[in-house]
Parts: sequence; C-alpha cells; structure tokens
Amino acid sequence: METAKKRVTMMKWIRWAGLPMGLLMYMGTEQSFGTIAATVLAVVAAVAFYFICDGEGRRTMCQYVADDLRAAVAAAGLSRCVVEIKSINAGLITRIYLIQAGPLATRCNRAVFERINKSWYRKSIWVTQILELENEGELEEAQAFLDEALFDNLKKMRDRDGKTDKKDEKDKKDKKDKKDRKEQ
Repeated sequence: METAKKRVTMMKWIRWAGLPMGLLMYMGTEQSFGTIAATVLAVVAAVAFYFICDGEGRRTMCQYVADDLRAAVAAAGLSRCVVEIKSINAGLITRIYLIQAGPLATRCNRAVFERINKSWYRKSIWVTQILELENEGELEEAQAFLDEALFDNLKKMRDRDGKTDKKDEKDKKDKKDKKDRKEQ
C-alpha cells in the first residue's frame, strides 16, 4: 500500500519538474531556432512532461485500487469478480461486477465499502457501482446499463443544482411549443 501511495505522491510532485525542463529547453534552443520556435518547444516539452507524469500517477492509482478492491472481494469469500476503474478529472469511478455472488453479495458490498473508507485513496473515488452478474457474458450489457444510470444521475444532479444548459431549456421550450400547437 505505502509503495503505491508514495509513487502517486511522487508523480504529483515530479510533474511540476516540467517547468524548469521547459526553461532549459528554451535556453538550449533559443539561439539555434529563434525565440518563437524555442518558446513553442519549451511549452510542448513542459506540458508533455506534466501529462506523462500525471498519467503515470493515475495509472498507478487505478491499478492499486483495482487490486485492493479485488482483494477485498476475495477476502469476503468470492473468487470471481471483475473490477473496472474509470479515471476522470473529478476522480475515479469504480465498478465491481460480482460473478455468481448469490448470498455473498451483501458481504462483498460491505467489504468493498469498508476497504474504501479505510484507504488512503478514498478522497479520489467519486462513484462506486457494484453489480451482480450470472456470468461474464453479461458484462457488456451491464457496462451499458451502468453508463446510462451514471449519466442520468449526473444530469439529475446538474438539474437539481440549477445548472441546466441553455440548450436543454430551449429543447424543453420547443417541445412545449409543439405540444401546444398540436392541441390547437
């Protein structure tokens, strides 16, 4: 556990080393290529280094979270599960598909949530979805179902917070206008 946490923390700090590297790139290329080209090269180098380090930190965290949640399910007594981690800017979306869990499903749910609550990565997890499947063949259908459910919940949260898009408001108004015309 500590190794993954240290590595993620280290990648968060190292990614900022791209700024001095960009400056070094600028100083090394300014005389040869001119100010504009050197500036472009420096910015590209700094941004690329930042994104490489950020991606590695996210990949490390996702791998650790998946392994940790798989271990929690195994400790609860279920040997077959699929763990899916989606990384977005807001955090991690974790999905655990329990294969033929039967009566162990409740115990697995409890074990997963206890593991998340006691972990160092709990602040990074934004959504956790757990679904029981009969076999792995149902995985694609379950993913589509969970994607749709997540999208609907996000829309409800957005609407509840009063942050509806102008396009959504216009669409609602257009539908209402069409309905009024039909009634006349």
